[in-house]
Amino acid sequence: MNLVFAFVIASVIYFVGLPILVNPSFVGYVSPDSAEAKLGIQAGDRIVEVNGNRVTTWQQIAENTALARTNILPVTLERAGQRKTYFLEAKASKEIGLKFLNLDPQEHPSVMTTRSGSAAEAAGLQRGDVLVSFSGIPVTGQEQLIDLVQKRADQPTELVIERGLEKKRVTVTVTPKYDKDSKRALIGIVFGNASKYEVQKPDRHPGRRSATSGHAPSTSSAPCCTPNKPASALKI
Repeated sequence: MNLVFAFVIASVIYFVGLPILVNPSFVGYVSPDSAEAKLGIQAGDRIVEVNGNRVTTWQQIAENTALARTNILPVTLERAGQRKTYFLEAKASKEIGLKFLNLDPQEHPSVMTTRSGSAAEAAGLQRGDVLVSFSGIPVTGQEQLIDLVQKRADQPTELVIERGLEKKRVTVTVTPKYDKDSKRALIGIVFGNASKYEVQKPDRHPGRRSATSGHAPSTSSAPCCTPNKPASALKI
């Protein structure tokens, strides 16, 4: 009986996939003076296509933007069931060289703790600080920030954070330190909680182009991770 049950579970996992925690593709803050705001893009809009590829997460948005061959990309957003496509200019980080959209996600990683003697402590990072951008690139997830930090080992880098209930934006300079034991660059933080992440089934065809802009990306998602439950104990 146990073998049959194990076989059924294994089959479900193989054909459906394990649900994964993702940062959904909702737009957060839009600068009032930006070209995107002047086009009518608003916080709460959901990005559903980038450069002709369907997207449901900010990781997919970042990948499709970085790999695009041009700086002007068709980006489709959805609001109240209605879709509209804009041609947006991707910006690039001079230090890292990656292209990115000039839009923020609703959810950024935050700081749970900083390690004593770390680069984060030297930069003045505090518990609860929200990590908005690194080297000018919007921080869309924990894994993404970890990858970006690897490109700036022992180099002073601009980090924008939000602090306090008023969400005041502060710019600090952090210098990731290369750690010989782990063989990676570290800034010395443990990531905090995620309140707006979703659980989604993995896409069997990531980056697949939509047959028509009228069909929504295929997802199965639900809100996850209340403020009292850490999404993970990742650190960098």
